[in-house]
Amino acid sequence: MLKKWSFCRTAFQKFSTNVSKPKTSQMPPLSQYSRKNNQREPNAIFVRGAKASRGSENISAYFRAAAGVSNDIGLSKARMLENKHFKSLTTIPYTPFPARNAHISKYLDSIAKSYRKQWNRSENELQIKTDALIEEAREEDPLFPILEPELDERVRKALRKLTNSHTPKINTVPGKPEFEYLSNAIRYLTSQRTICLCVDVEAFERNTNVVTEIGISIYDPRESQFSTVPILRTYHLIVAESLKMRNGKFVCDLKDCFLKGESYVMSLSNCVNFIQTLINYYMVTETAAERTWERAFVGHNVKGDLKWLSSIGVQIPRNIDYNLNQTSGDQSLRVLDTERLFKISYGSKGSSLGKILRLFEVPHAFLHNAGNDAYYTLKLLLHMCDIQYRKLLGMDDFYGVAAKIEMWAKRDAIEARILPLSYVNAAIEFTDPNIKKKTVHQTEFGGCVWVDDPIASLTGQKVKI
Repeated sequence: MLKKWSFCRTAFQKFSTNVSKPKTSQMPPLSQYSRKNNQREPNAIFVRGAKASRGSENISAYFRAAAGVSNDIGLSKARMLENKHFKSLTTIPYTPFPARNAHISKYLDSIAKSYRKQWNRSENELQIKTDALIEEAREEDPLFPILEPELDERVRKALRKLTNSHTPKINTVPGKPEFEYLSNAIRYLTSQRTICLCVDVEAFERNTNVVTEIGISIYDPRESQFSTVPILRTYHLIVAESLKMRNGKFVCDLKDCFLKGESYVMSLSNCVNFIQTLINYYMVTETAAERTWERAFVGHNVKGDLKWLSSIGVQIPRNIDYNLNQTSGDQSLRVLDTERLFKISYGSKGSSLGKILRLFEVPHAFLHNAGNDAYYTLKLLLHMCDIQYRKLLGMDDFYGVAAKIEMWAKRDAIEARILPLSYVNAAIEFTDPNIKKKTVHQTEFGGCVWVDDPIASLTGQKVKI
């Protein structure tokens, strides 16, 4: 997710000098900070249990490590089955719930009628606007051509602009692939039959072939059958060979701000083994009970993240259904993409992860940390495909949603960005090596731990530090 968001690197520069100072005599006024002090120290991140020497940490060292990665796990899930809990999950078959399935079908039938009605209304409104524009051009020029192919370039340009600015644009009309994708996504999630593995990859902004962080978040309905709150297992991996490579010019660097536990710092080779083990367990089926469940890769533009994983040596199964148009139960792996779901429903405007989370009223923080992004993307998907939640927020009212998106776009253009004071202080303290006493400690997040044995950390064995 490399996007130009330079205010993250120098957030404190955009605050006036009357911001309340932390209670420490070592914190100089914000105005005294120079661009030089804004740069992060390479060793700003603290890794618990880190070894004294891990060799060079630069782009050349990263590519040498990447060339030496040996993925000898293949598609075996044997190591995860050493854990009794994970082994027991493989014996649980999916049990259909007829009442739930009937509820899903009723909802999809109702939105099909609603979408068709809204599409007709939108098309009629666009036609009225088009006719008015052509009539205006005809009044200005009595010799104005009647046939559209003969329209002059000026009018054609005006018509294109009118069409592009028209809202709402409704693509999810019954009978179109977009409606099928949305309907199947809702059916897969609401039926509580789909095991989801969400992935997010962060890369070095100066060379996007260098992977710096990997986030994995997993929703396994077999674990949540009797839970009030869905259980999401979330992992944040930091690649040791790129530990000191910090972003900040084009994208936020929040590598050490994981909110869901401790970040695992490990070699690139161990990262590959860790991810491969998860994919093998959750995405590869072996028993009859396992084959009764659907499985899906999840992400925000997930195809790019899977390509990144493949580039570092992770073996991605080939039976992937990107369009959700295969028959249920055919053992294909589905792809549930939050960016695609949003765009086919509401258009491209406001399609970043943070803006969609805001639109769906999902609290979130510290995006651009791979672990956080994976967690919030999966959480967003659950909200986007929850029938009751969609009804509560009115997400099937395209006119209402379009008005919300437009309102937020206008507010973003005129309102100041608000950051928590703790973030402002942290941005100063962790980028200035002269400040020894910190008022915001890294332990407000999960912190980081060095991991030698990635499989042990997955199967519940003691992590070596």
